[in-house]
Amino acid sequence: MHALSPTRPPRVSKALSRRIDRLSRAAHRFHRFAHHPLCDRYAAEVFHVSRRGRLCKGCTLTLGGALLGAALAPVFRLGALPALAVVALGVALAVVSLLRPVSKWLGRFVPALAATFVATRGLAAGDTSGVAFALVVLALATVLFLLYRRRGPNRSPCSSCPERDRSPCSGYLPIVRRERALLRITRPLLAPDRL
Repeated sequence: MHALSPTRPPRVSKALSRRIDRLSRAAHRFHRFAHHPLCDRYAAEVFHVSRRGRLCKGCTLTLGGALLGAALAPVFRLGALPALAVVALGVALAVVSLLRPVSKWLGRFVPALAATFVATRGLAAGDTSGVAFALVVLALATVLFLLYRRRGPNRSPCSSCPERDRSPCSGYLPIVRRERALLRITRPLLAPDRL
């Protein structure tokens, strides 16, 4: 029998750990890939893929743009100046999206498509200048991503929300309910006499 200690967590068997992980994934499946409040004010920020399944619009469009850019790269060839123009367009749209809210299609999809397309073309060229250009594009994309992460999410709908002082608000209430239900199930499994 283990005593629960605030400084040393109890040992949990691998089987129990896997069971709790499965329960957690099932509990949070409906919002796992939509890291936004689930209220009407944020409805434009998510894609509804099923009755309860949601995907973050920005992340989905970024991934979609990157995949499309990689798929189109073997099909279309660009000279140095058009490739530079594509990169400049992608960077400009990404910078604008950092400074003010813009459509996710312009702020996420187009920059991801441009960066991946040009980087893939450069790497496929196989020569030193193509690879160097691809590395510069990937470095720019990394810097823009880090600036986006540093800025943090746009929470402007929350600042004007009548529920802003309510905790949890209706946007997070379904998530909190699932978390409480998960705790009710897992708490007995983690009781000291069960470990």
